[in-house]
Amino acid sequence: MDFKEIIDCIFHNKKKYWEVTDEDKEKNFFIINQKFSRKYPKIGQFFNDKNIDKSTALDRWFFFFENQYSIPQWYWGKKGNKGPKEKIHGYELIERENLKENDIIFLNRNFKDELNKELKKIKKYE
Repeated sequence: MDFKEIIDCIFHNKKKYWEVTDEDKEKNFFIINQKFSRKYPKIGQFFNDKNIDKSTALDRWFFFFENQYSIPQWYWGKKGNKGPKEKIHGYELIERENLKENDIIFLNRNFKDELNKELKKIKKYE
């Protein structure tokens, strides 16, 4: 049984959770603990020990989410996802003007209009 099936058992099919073998719980414990640690870092840190009984620790997570019947929004979310990224213009200036990528990002954030004017001038003369 893979970790997605175990997660399904923890949140949706709670009776089936007790059919999950201790071996499957141990095999998938660290990835599941890592995902739960995003929302509950103190509990995850407590369970993050190489000598812990992984099967029992996963059972504790199961009891923690005993009254929750849907997978939380934060579980599948990517870490640090802040929404759509802004399009960055001016990468052609890196070689031409001997700039670094951070310089282009800075210009896009702080001097976007001026950068766009410069890029139009360059395209016009090329």
